[in-house]
Amino acid sequence: MGYNLQYSYVNCWYCGGHTLQSALKELLGIPYRDAIALSSTFQKHVLEKVSLKNRILVYPKTEALLKSHRSYLKNRGFDPEDIQRLWKIESIGMAPSSNLQHRIVIPIHYHGEVVSWTTRSISKYSNHRYISAKPEQELIDHKSILYGMDFCRHRCIVVEGPLDVWKVGPGAVCTFGTNYSQAQVNKIAMFPQRAICFDGEDTAQKQANRLAHDLSVLPGETTVIELDKGTDPGSLEGNDLKYIQRFLK
Repeated sequence: MGYNLQYSYVNCWYCGGHTLQSALKELLGIPYRDAIALSSTFQKHVLEKVSLKNRILVYPKTEALLKSHRSYLKNRGFDPEDIQRLWKIESIGMAPSSNLQHRIVIPIHYHGEVVSWTTRSISKYSNHRYISAKPEQELIDHKSILYGMDFCRHRCIVVEGPLDVWKVGPGAVCTFGTNYSQAQVNKIAMFPQRAICFDGEDTAQKQANRLAHDLSVLPGETTVIELDKGTDPGSLEGNDLKYIQRFLK
């Protein structure tokens, strides 16, 4: 069989494509959880030896988290200190001649290494809530990996954006929007149990069910968590949030 370096899956010339985890499980006769751990080690080796070759991470010029960004996070129900400590976020201030002014900078980690980044506007009038690295600025295409994946075990909750991940906590991952790639589907399939929790709007729910359908042909169990219209994981509080987090226990 062949191994796809870009999207991290194997292709058998007889029976087609499979996740690396399922292939290792069958070939080595090991439990699925052990296959996940082994595949992580293998993919990290590939990442270091192949994916990063001749590529340079172009990171924005940042500064410590600004007061306005701390206030924004507090108003969204976050503890700025906790978010900064766990997710390593920073700020961009005035940044003349840049379209990234006054944004929160969110590094994207993969196997412990920063491979890309995205930014979040704090203005409700912004036409672009998120602006992410261009292909020539990142080590790995951020749409081929999952934000928050390094903190997952055998379960994950798939949400839309980084702030949704922060609210649910470690164990949540995001696809950077409702549009997702096949590479991200393969990454989600690494986890035997996964739940999809997109925003409550009709278009987002249709995408959630489409993602669940794409995952249905791969090993593991997939659940779709439906939210009320007008709500999203990043705005949940109290018992509603605990209900979502219960999936990770």
